Order: sequence, then C-alpha cells, then structure tokens
Amino acid sequence: MPPWLLPCNPRLTQFLKKLPLLGALIPRPPEIIPHTTPFEEETATAYSVDKYFPVEIDAVLDDRYRVLGKLGYGTNATVWLCMDLPTKTTKKSYVVVKVGTRNSGQALREAVVFNYIRGLRTSHPGAQAIRTMLHSFRLSYRDGMYFALVHPPLAMSLRDLRLAYPDFKVPVRMMQFVLRHILLGLSFLHEHGIVHTDIQEGNIMFEFANPDVLRDFTRRERLQPSARKLLPSSTIYASRSLHWEFNFSTPILSDFGLARYGQVTYTDARVQPLPYQAPEVLLGIPWARKVDVWNVGCFVFHMLFKQLLFDGDDDAVPRTWDNRRYLDGVAGTLGPPPREMLAIARANVRPEGEEGLEKTFSEEAYWVGRSTQLVSLRRRVQMAGLEEPELLVEFLEMCVEWRPEERMDMAQLLDSRWMTAAAHS
Repeated sequence: MPPWLLPCNPRLTQFLKKLPLLGALIPRPPEIIPHTTPFEEETATAYSVDKYFPVEIDAVLDDRYRVLGKLGYGTNATVWLCMDLPTKTTKKSYVVVKVGTRNSGQALREAVVFNYIRGLRTSHPGAQAIRTMLHSFRLSYRDGMYFALVHPPLAMSLRDLRLAYPDFKVPVRMMQFVLRHILLGLSFLHEHGIVHTDIQEGNIMFEFANPDVLRDFTRRERLQPSARKLLPSSTIYASRSLHWEFNFSTPILSDFGLARYGQVTYTDARVQPLPYQAPEVLLGIPWARKVDVWNVGCFVFHMLFKQLLFDGDDDAVPRTWDNRRYLDGVAGTLGPPPREMLAIARANVRPEGEEGLEKTFSEEAYWVGRSTQLVSLRRRVQMAGLEEPELLVEFLEMCVEWRPEERMDMAQLLDSRWMTAAAHS
C-alpha cells in the first residue's frame, strides 16, 4: 500500500510539523489532477485514450525494467527513468525507456536505424556523439502494439540549457562547443548513409558528469510523488526533470525517429522541424544528406539570436505555419530559386491532398518580384546584434544555399574559420 494511503494520526501529524527534518523523510501524498483538466500527453496533438501505453510507476516492463518516474512526453512517445533489474550475470543499472505511441511506424523506424548504427564497425570519432540503444521490446494493450527503446540515461537537453540563460540565447562559445560534437556526429552518420533530418535543441543532450543526479531523481519521486491524473483504465503522471549539472560533458545527438537510410535520395516531406526545412523538401524535389546542412545553418542562427533565419509564422492565424511565407523569406535573402530546381519541382508536383506545396510554387512567375529587396545574410546577422559577423556569415553561407550541391559537407563546416577560431581561442 502506498505510504500516503496509510491511516494518519492527527497527533502524529502535529508532532511531525515540529520536526521538519524528520517530516521531510516522510512521503507526501501526490497531487491528484481533476478529470476536467487536460494534463501532460492529453495536451499533445491527436491525443486519444489508447494512443499512449499506460505505463505505471513501480511497474516492471518486459520483465526487466522497473519504472522509477516519468521524464517527459511528446507527440510520439513517453519517456521514463527505469532500473534495469539485476540478473545472475549483470548488476542493476539506470536506463531510459522511450515508449512509442500505438502502432507507431516512427518508433519502429527509429529502432531499425539504431540497430543499423549498433552493427557498424567504425573508428570515426563522431560515433561518440550519437546516442546508443541498448535494447528494444514490444508492449501490447487493447489490440495495439507499442514499441519501446532502451537507452543509457542522458542529462539535460540544449533547450534546457538555452532557457537557463537570461536572454534565452546560447552564447557563441557554448554554441561552437556543442556544434563541434554534433557536426562530427553528423559526419559519421552521412559517411554511413544516414540522414538525421531532425536537428533541433530538444534532440541534443549532454552526457552525465555525476550519476548522483539519477539517485536524487529516485529519492524525490519516493518522498514527493509526482502529480497524477487517475483515469478509469490508466494513470497519467507529471513529468519530473533531472536536477541541473554545471559540469558540461559531451553533447549527444539523439532521436532518430525521422532519420532515413538505405536510399540515394528521398521524397518524403514529413521530415525536419518546420523552421529548418530545406527548400528541396518543400518543393517536392528528391533530397539527400544535404538537408541536414541546411538544418544546421537555420538551427545555429536560431540558437544564437532567438530568431528564425526564415520565418513562416502566419500573423493572421496564431500558431499556424505558412510555407508560402517561409519560402518568401528564403527568396528575400538568397534570391529566387534556380530555374532548374523549379523545373524538377514542376515534374514532381505531389497529387492533390498529399503533403507538400501546391503547383504554384514551382512556377517561375510566382517568384517574379518577390526578391527585389534582398536582405543579405550579413545584414541579417548584423540586425540580430552581432557586431563582427564575418566568420559566422561565412559559416551560414556554407549551409544555406538553394542548390544542395553548393552546400558544404560536415567536414568542411568543421574546418570553417568560424569553427576553427573557436578551437584556437
């Protein structure tokens, strides 16, 4: 029986109030969220009762992983800190279990990519900057299948770090430190035919410098149980963050749910964060690894200045992304798209109803007059507040080009003057 359900003696309660140190060791009852209040994954896109597997704290998953607490959730998964129980040949250890949503092709694809990476024999230094998968398994519930991935625990994300700065911007030196590892990781992936397609602050995490953070998480969950919403067939728990570490270890690139490998080119439009989407993806042109390079350029600008390099937010409809406005912004900085790209786009217009841009964007007439007043990358960086922009502008110009073949590869980005200046300072 949970400690908070035990009978409570009023005299004992009064006594404990006089002994705060002792009282701090007594588990508190969790907050119960009202049924009418949307909570945690209930607020996610396309939520349904059976979309998420009903993980319970203290339950054992796959006869092996005891659930210690919830680390987070997203549109496609919930994430849990677990204890890998000891066996005759192994000691107990902390792990993270990511449980995908019902019948999720993305979760299965991520497991396939991780298994492929795990089977590679390589001495590439970038392999150390890629998250590893220890194990995977399936869970069943109400005729649905839920794929689960097991990883070593990682600490805070780059997003957590950015939000800790007073201006919500990542300082240049920190950005260069993080980027050196991420570019190495992407170089490793590209060398082995993998395109990540989802480089963003939430998918870059730091290794632990001190495992005591995990023990602290377990202690806090025991003494101050997470808030929860009790449903007829499941419990939804509040996410609990790990305590901060100020000794930064290696940045790690994670989340391969959108990664692609095994083909020379792809045509899937459901890749990349919207503010970082490469133009060939939007125009319906077959794309390859250079979409990651475009992604890096947009991502770096966003982290440094808390501004989007190319903004597609629709002012008329809040929280709505407008691909038309986004591409107009690209044209306003780089000029109109090359004619040969538009010709390929016209030949690859997606059928009506499929994801992607309408035929209008592949017509040359659409772009006439849309880039008469160019705002150069140099000017954009200056407007964002950097007084000496030359090296950063040079780096961004290596990333954001209409033609994918004119973008540099990861090794060239690592050797750029902006990155090497950081290494020598």
